[in-house]
Amino acid sequence: MNVSIDLLPQSKSIRINRYPLILVAGIAVLGITIYSIFSYINVKSSIKSLEEAIVLETQYKDQLQTEYTNRITGITEYNFVDKYTKTNNLMSNIYKNPTELQDNVYKLLTTNAKVKTYTYDNNGNLLITANFPSKTDVAIFVNRLFFAEFVTDVEVNTILVDKEQELYESQFTITLVSLEGEQQ
Repeated sequence: MNVSIDLLPQSKSIRINRYPLILVAGIAVLGITIYSIFSYINVKSSIKSLEEAIVLETQYKDQLQTEYTNRITGITEYNFVDKYTKTNNLMSNIYKNPTELQDNVYKLLTTNAKVKTYTYDNNGNLLITANFPSKTDVAIFVNRLFFAEFVTDVEVNTILVDKEQELYESQFTITLVSLEGEQQ
């Protein structure tokens, strides 16, 4: 008779059903894949909206930069020629023929007199500062102003003497009858 002795421990083979584990793992992989796809689509749409916002902001910045450049250089609505034209139009709306009025006042000056400042104000007054070679020239200019038909009143504000250059700097306030709408 044969006797067999098995010294190894006896193991029971337990068979685990693997199908439910594979099914759970497949569902998990499918869920992760779907989540990744939706996240990718969401991030892509966010990037697209940010790119559009960047393009709009860049266009706005370029527009502001172009306006700034136009204001400081070139012939545009902001340069001195247009400022002069706008000022001239404003003065023409307030005063009748301001350049003709200026010429008429300059014609009343004596031969050696020179105007330093020539300023209108909104009250119909003309402020002039001029240099004269003598007091007599100042008096002649004031007398001529009193007889001018476009002047209603003349006031001599100051007469300063510059002994080095032998000049009399005089400041006048001349009330004009030249406002638009007034009768001369």
